[in-house]
Amino acid sequence: VSVSGTVVTAALATGAAALTGTLTATTNALGVASFANLSITGVAGVRTLIFTAPAVTAVISNNVSP
Repeated sequence: VSVSGTVVTAALATGAAALTGTLTATTNALGVASFANLSITGVAGVRTLIFTAPAVTAVISNNVSP
């Protein structure tokens, strides 16, 4: 997203766990959304996150290991 004011939502794409914290962030003047307090809870294992926003293609993260 290269525009400010767009709400981006984070969610788990894979893995049996819970993603907690503030799951939405709004893009700044540079189009960057920052998530400061996301946490994955549950059984240890590799997960991926998905980031979505209106009218743009979703992005899936690289593997994340809690």
